[in-house]
Amino acid sequence: MANYGKIYIDIEKLGDSVGVPRKEMKMHTGQAAVSRQQWSSEYMKKAVATVKKFSGSGLPVVFSGMCPSWAIAALAFAMGPCDFYLAGKDGDTPVPVLKIGKFNPEGQVTFTVEEKGDKVYVKYQCGPDENTAHSHDESKIPFVVLPEIPANKHILLYGVGVVPSVLPMALGYAQTKCKSISLMFNVENGFTCAMTNSDDIALGDFEASNFWPEKLAKNPHK
Repeated sequence: MANYGKIYIDIEKLGDSVGVPRKEMKMHTGQAAVSRQQWSSEYMKKAVATVKKFSGSGLPVVFSGMCPSWAIAALAFAMGPCDFYLAGKDGDTPVPVLKIGKFNPEGQVTFTVEEKGDKVYVKYQCGPDENTAHSHDESKIPFVVLPEIPANKHILLYGVGVVPSVLPMALGYAQTKCKSISLMFNVENGFTCAMTNSDDIALGDFEASNFWPEKLAKNPHK
């Protein structure tokens, strides 16, 4: 809802309103099980249809709550162009739109790029290794520079990091002449399309991945 010149989107409330099912998840720390939403492309498309009415308003959008990276990216693409923020206990944190160009070590994110036909797979690594990726210093995100990608390609983002790091990457590539942008939520699953400018792929389309052969890729939406 719009309030004080901003649009506030509670993603979990939005998910509940479009029927995203919940599942009790056991915590590794031994804490009590928590109820987590089980997003799929079906519910992502319903959520996108709900927020699309705000597209073109120009008002800043503040996201709160949890969902897969491809779902929040799809919501952002549907509501833009505008400024985005992630809500936090210390206030709203701006989501930068990352630049594309020469690698900047200050960002503490490295990339590898593999081109396969009209698809380009971009792997990111936040922090020095996978063990520290989820504690990536968020203050470094604005310094991250994305690798250049040829025009008119399908971009598939994957790697190890968190939404505050991944969403700016997706928004950065959305400024380019790409055919689509798909994101991977976790290594067990493949890529889900969050934005498309092409007849070749639709919003929510899924592509399995074999990047981690020890983990069989499966379609989480079926």
